Amino acid sequence: MCVIADHGKVAFSTMNGYWIALKLTDGSLVWKSEKMDYPWDACGFGAYASASAYGLFYRFGYSGVYAFDWEAGKIVWKFEAPAEYPYENAVYW
Repeated sequence: MCVIADHGKVAFSTMNGYWIALKLTDGSLVWKSEKMDYPWDACGFGAYASASAYGLFYRFGYSGVYAFDWEAGKIVWKFEAPAEYPYENAVYW
């Protein structure tokens, strides 16, 4: 799911790595977000999911979780789980 609505807006991700928000009442542009990180998140791929809570909406990308501000479309934070390369504890069957 790459579309989410809350706070009187509908936001959708683009294939160029940013989100666009439109007013639900008239469809006018409210904001265009900052771009997500290249190459893993900028193409719009991820968990095909989003969530909204506490004045933010969350995008679950390949490299981590982003929190965007509903009012301005700014990236408030990004969480990335640490990973060692070459994934020393991986089990190969």
